[in-house]
Amino acid sequence: ITADNLQDQWCDRLVVVAYHVYQQFAAPIAEPPEPFSTDFRTDDGENLAIEFQVPSLPNGMIDRENFGTGQLQQAGSWSDFTGERMNEDPTGFVRFRDVELSSDMSDLSFKVAARMFGEVEGTFNLVVGVYENGLIEGQKNDGETIFPYTHDHVFRGNINGLYGQEVFTPASEFDENCADLFEFTSPLDSEWDLNNCYLFAYLVNQSTLEVVQVTKTAIVQ
Repeated sequence: ITADNLQDQWCDRLVVVAYHVYQQFAAPIAEPPEPFSTDFRTDDGENLAIEFQVPSLPNGMIDRENFGTGQLQQAGSWSDFTGERMNEDPTGFVRFRDVELSSDMSDLSFKVAARMFGEVEGTFNLVVGVYENGLIEGQKNDGETIFPYTHDHVFRGNINGLYGQEVFTPASEFDENCADLFEFTSPLDSEWDLNNCYLFAYLVNQSTLEVVQVTKTAIVQ
């Protein structure tokens, strides 16, 4: 609910991605159609949870920035830290271009335009992934089970690996009003409802893992 409220507040300036991780929190414990029978875990999500040593849920990160108490934040602090981050000037640019589905909707092709502003301080990767809205499952709320419950922003996996690909270094230069263009093709999982799926992309500092710019777009245009 906290993440949904922030999404309503900041609209396209904020991209929310929800990672369902760990055996004790996200493994199925029943058979369909009972609640908690669906497995939303992914290899990339599990590896990220291990990378950032997520101790329990719900925990989140706001651009993976350390606000003085580490990168992991409890839900009660998400609003303040998001507002603080929104007041900062952008240091980069990333946008999707030419998103196209194959005729049988089994494959996706698209481009990502990206650049940094000013001199590039550090090395940056581009990471591209998919999340899905409108997934029906159970949800625990203070010991009570809510079912059916609509899960949005559910992470489905990265397209170019856990840490993406290196795109910018201190040697990178950009012409005014120009950006570099990166092309991708990817198969799509037949179990996904593509009408509810979104691509997201972000630029991340390779050494600090801090996200400096993010964007999203619907897969079905």
